[in-house]
Amino acid sequence: MLKGNTKICSRCGDEKPVNEFYSQKGGRSGLRAACKKCFIKANSEYRYKRKSGVRFGSKDYFIELKQRKEAVQK
Repeated sequence: MLKGNTKICSRCGDEKPVNEFYSQKGGRSGLRAACKKCFIKANSEYRYKRKSGVRFGSKDYFIELKQRKEAVQK
């Protein structure tokens, strides 16, 4: 909920300036519901709990990309 130049974070419940929220085009206010600190904390926890799944895809992609670059250079 926006109140002038402030918004209430959905996670911590604190009222903060709008510059402490990431933008989100699809939202009513154009901002994410959680503040930057809460969003980073939640994202870090998610990635930590799912280490193998989250990083597995990107690691394979970069290995494959490296192999393709080496093949082109030969």
